[in-house]
Amino acid sequence: MRKLLTFLLFLAFFHACSTIYVDKQQTPNVVAIPEDYQPKIGNKKVRTQLQAEAEKLIGSKYKYGGTTPKGFDCSGFTGYIYDKAKIDISRSSQTQAKKGIKIKVKDAQKGDLVFFTGTGKNKISHVAMVLSNDKKGIVVVHSTTSKGVRKDNITHSAYWKPKILFARRIVD
Repeated sequence: MRKLLTFLLFLAFFHACSTIYVDKQQTPNVVAIPEDYQPKIGNKKVRTQLQAEAEKLIGSKYKYGGTTPKGFDCSGFTGYIYDKAKIDISRSSQTQAKKGIKIKVKDAQKGDLVFFTGTGKNKISHVAMVLSNDKKGIVVVHSTTSKGVRKDNITHSAYWKPKILFARRIVD
């Protein structure tokens, strides 16, 4: 049993060290972090914070280019919510669509972003944040031009379901 525990500790240490970046241009044993390295942000607490902040704003009005509770457009809303959690995801849905990692929509969790098309076949025209994903469907919160900030079950929506492009995970 003791050998097994020692072996497992060795594996855990070895695995943890495998994520360190070493700059071979510098002297050995000096760690350099690449410019494009993004720390893993998040946990259940951050996802819950995103959800709580978003739900507080349900009913806010839509405003083209809006980024405050006085009025939001879709990406202004998601940017505001993430900013409250001290995570910068930028302002536009096109740039938000490049953040984090791409995931299958069916795997989206609370806090993940879902991107939609409008008139263009693959052109991003809308973004929403997932509140829940279970057997009842995927529920998102977003700012819509017709009704402002609201919840929608996109799995069962004749309007939203065909417009879904992909999802992105910003928070691990």
